[in-house]
Amino acid sequence: MGAIEAGRCMLGRSAFRDAYGNRIPARDEIEEGTKGSRDFVADAYGEDWADFVGGIE
Repeated sequence: MGAIEAGRCMLGRSAFRDAYGNRIPARDEIEEGTKGSRDFVADAYGEDWADFVGGIE
């Protein structure tokens, strides 16, 4: 969660449930510019970094 809050990574392409049963949304299910979105990562670390981490499964 710390990496998402800092903008170092973004949410995954698909929603899932964590070990506690909480639903974690996909990156396309949240508003652009919020934590976990591509825009948030790009604002924090630049477009190149957002493209890089966006391609990680």
